Amino acid sequence: MSDKPPLDARETLSEWAERAWQARRGEKAAPDNGARDADTLEDAITQRATKWMEEGRFLVGLLQELLNENEQLRTRAAALEQDLQRLQELRNENEQSKARAAALEQDLQRLQELVNENEQLRTRAAALEQDLERLRHEQGGLRREREDIVEVAPKGDLDMASVSQMKLQDYINAGRIKLVLDLESIEYIDSAGLGEIVRAMKRAREAGGDLRLCGVQGQVGKIIEITGLNKAIAVYATREEAVASWNS
Repeated sequence: MSDKPPLDARETLSEWAERAWQARRGEKAAPDNGARDADTLEDAITQRATKWMEEGRFLVGLLQELLNENEQLRTRAAALEQDLQRLQELRNENEQSKARAAALEQDLQRLQELVNENEQLRTRAAALEQDLERLRHEQGGLRREREDIVEVAPKGDLDMASVSQMKLQDYINAGRIKLVLDLESIEYIDSAGLGEIVRAMKRAREAGGDLRLCGVQGQVGKIIEITGLNKAIAVYATREEAVASWNS
């Protein structure tokens, strides 16, 4: 059992050591009658030496306890330092976790937006698919109707040397009696060209068909007006109008 007083929670180690030493000295404060009570000087010296040795052992023990206490405090301080470091790490990890959570929240929100956009795109794609299918049916019908119409678009001059290249009579002989003649690219037309147009128009009408003109302009247009051909044959501004006139 230690003969030193307990360490008070409110005092420092130096204060505790001073109090322990004073308590030790108080216990030994009895008057030293060494030289007077001893029979000889040697006994007095022995008693004094014994007293000093006991006080020395007490001080050594007190020092050892201070060293032990200091070592324990250092260990606790190191542990506290680690705890503080770990606490800081946890705070940093918490901040990182909060940042990741916020980023994930944004990603989830963006994902939901993408899902909504995808649904909208799928709806639009379905609508476009329906429109495309409808156009296919309509185009198929138009294509079948347009296949019955012969579209002829000569270029350059329409005269004796070139009228046969239009092959209007060949089409009529083959039963292709719905004719559209596009004159947009014709720069000059003479009587041979006009005569071929009239002959093809008459033969087509006799077979139950007709010949229609389009793209009539410039000098060619003036010639057709002067000859009155525009009154005998239907004239349209564009080829599409001329083709569409067969359905009206």
